[in-house]
Amino acid sequence: MEIKIKLDRQSKTPLYRQIASQIIDNITVGTLKEGVCLPAERKLAAILGVNRSTVINAYHDLEKQGYVTPHVGKGTVVTSVQFREQADSFGWQELLSGHGESLMNAYNFTMSELLRQRDLIAMDSGIAAPELYPKKKFAEICQKILFSEADVILQYDSAHGIRSFRETLTSIMQNRSVEVSPDNIIVLNGSQEGLDLISRILLEPGDCVIMEEPTFLGAIDIFRAYGVRIIGVPVDSDGMVVSRLENIICRVRPKFIYTIPTFQNPTGVCMSMERRQRLLEIAGKHHIPIIEDDAYGLLNYGESETPALKSLDKHGNVVYVSSMSKMLCPGLRLGWMATPPSLTPFVAAGKQLTNLHTNNVLQRMVDLFYREGHLQDHIIRSRRYYSDKLHLMLAALEKHAPRGLQWNKPTGGFYIWATLPENLSAIQVLQEAVKNKVSFVAGPVFYHNSDGHNKIRLNFSYTKPELINEGIKTLCYIIKNSLKDPHKWSNNEIKPMV
Repeated sequence: MEIKIKLDRQSKTPLYRQIASQIIDNITVGTLKEGVCLPAERKLAAILGVNRSTVINAYHDLEKQGYVTPHVGKGTVVTSVQFREQADSFGWQELLSGHGESLMNAYNFTMSELLRQRDLIAMDSGIAAPELYPKKKFAEICQKILFSEADVILQYDSAHGIRSFRETLTSIMQNRSVEVSPDNIIVLNGSQEGLDLISRILLEPGDCVIMEEPTFLGAIDIFRAYGVRIIGVPVDSDGMVVSRLENIICRVRPKFIYTIPTFQNPTGVCMSMERRQRLLEIAGKHHIPIIEDDAYGLLNYGESETPALKSLDKHGNVVYVSSMSKMLCPGLRLGWMATPPSLTPFVAAGKQLTNLHTNNVLQRMVDLFYREGHLQDHIIRSRRYYSDKLHLMLAALEKHAPRGLQWNKPTGGFYIWATLPENLSAIQVLQEAVKNKVSFVAGPVFYHNSDGHNKIRLNFSYTKPELINEGIKTLCYIIKNSLKDPHKWSNNEIKPMV
């Protein structure tokens, strides 16, 4: 099979669109017939001399137009004319802005397609354990609110959030050694809204943002959508390697630094106190804001607790963002942001423009859940439960791991970060794992430049305890099997070893 593609690198048309357009031409003239597999992304990228992500975007474009269909384990296949005629005929893609196009992350799309089936031993989810959700207590509190406070709570409220809930949040933050006024807290629809708000307020296309690498994929997507240049700073066992910061700052003058210093997503590492102090010194010296994402800060399973970066801030340049998703349940979509006083009015104005305010009933429900003493008990119970699950997964890795598989041992959060042996592809391993009802997240989604091809993130919070050993056993057998012939993947179902 020969595909005729000639790229014009001087053209204003993006390369991925040129590739997609010329593949469509090949399909139209019959060079590519129904049922034919297109070349693997890596192979076509090598032939054309482009990045693999460019080919992935082209294939995704073709799929949206109905020309191809991806099949796990088989590849990308040309679809029938009848199917294409049923596809959306209006040219919406031609109307997309640069911002709109940037919202589609090829790796995220690939991952979501693989993980769409939910009958998996799910080690991919960054989700609190459903068995811990305080459903009964929430129902009682909601009923109480709607009987006694409905006339007030069902009205519009301040963009900042309900005052009593903001007072509760100041008390919660004191557990992270952070002192802040309720006046400088904005209640959010999840912490991701906070990242979007701060980006909208501070960033312009062409600006530069420094972030850890790897890092939270949602942050990468948000910053990319605002058209900024992302510079990654590596993470090791002590967190962000801050010794690299000063040279970067002097060279590019970033708009801000984004960090998850406590039980980082995806690595689970905790930034050392020495590095926290040095990060604040460097940022203060150069007047660079820091966005601290502290979603996992209260989920500590070790003996010592590290205070939030915000608690050490002497210059007032740290914006603190956190969430109820990890300590309670993700469907609440409740987060908050603590900002310096001079920034608060702008964040509140941005919040009001977007959605007026966060759900009042949910704010008041969690407010009372805390005031009645339930949240404190819930966090203690969650710490014990997740600590047990973490040790179950670490024990399973010790028992079943093949030679060369490496992983860290976090003391909090939701994740174990692992490196596959002999440079294996995380995405290929994931494809085999999903066939065998096991999932994890492949490393490239956590890198702005799609690195991390041999890294994987394993979640221990969501999977039921009795399934953790089975999931790790199956995954490790798949890795062992792939090591025998890394270039050839069997289509037969792989059974875990007895």
